[in-house]
Amino acid sequence: MVRNVESLECEIAMRRLMLELGEFKSIARSTDTMRVATILRGEAPWQYSHRTLVAMVAIVEEFVIQRMSSVIDSKSSPSDPIITDALGLSLDRIDQNWAYRVQYAKKWFKLDLAKNDSYLGFQSFVEVRNSIIHGGGRLTRRQTGNDGGRQNALRLKKIGIEIHGDQLMIDASAIQHCFDCSRALVSVFDSNTKRHLSTMGQSLFLKS
Repeated sequence: MVRNVESLECEIAMRRLMLELGEFKSIARSTDTMRVATILRGEAPWQYSHRTLVAMVAIVEEFVIQRMSSVIDSKSSPSDPIITDALGLSLDRIDQNWAYRVQYAKKWFKLDLAKNDSYLGFQSFVEVRNSIIHGGGRLTRRQTGNDGGRQNALRLKKIGIEIHGDQLMIDASAIQHCFDCSRALVSVFDSNTKRHLSTMGQSLFLKS
């Protein structure tokens, strides 16, 4: 699975994703899923799928931030406070949210994530993660919006997640889909950052 990776960071991220998927599948195959999940996590099975999805999204985010941060570190110039301040601002921004990561990926690496299928699929799982973290497994008030959450419900259905009552139901197929999108995004991001790392100049940051 990881034989075509281009960086050590990518290989580590891929292996961590595979470990999460493998652990989830082990629980899903159990003949006494409720008992095993409760012993391992103190959670019901559906909560365990939530934990797995949150972990996968975190792995990808950590990888992307790490790769972008390494670019900033490679261009830092302690003797020039202007460059140092510009780099610091860029680092703060990519730590904040995906909007900045998408912006800088396009600017620095010519990688248009907004038109990339792997990112678009992954972004839906970011929204699911937000529902789990901030809404307790339900759509948040922001995600519900003015239409009662119908728009987001349709979006989630496309990635295999149904809403029963107000609870997100994340089954094994959704976890597999999350894994596939996560792995694809890590691969795409790694190959593009690798290609452009050696050609970037500090002027890119000064225009941030």
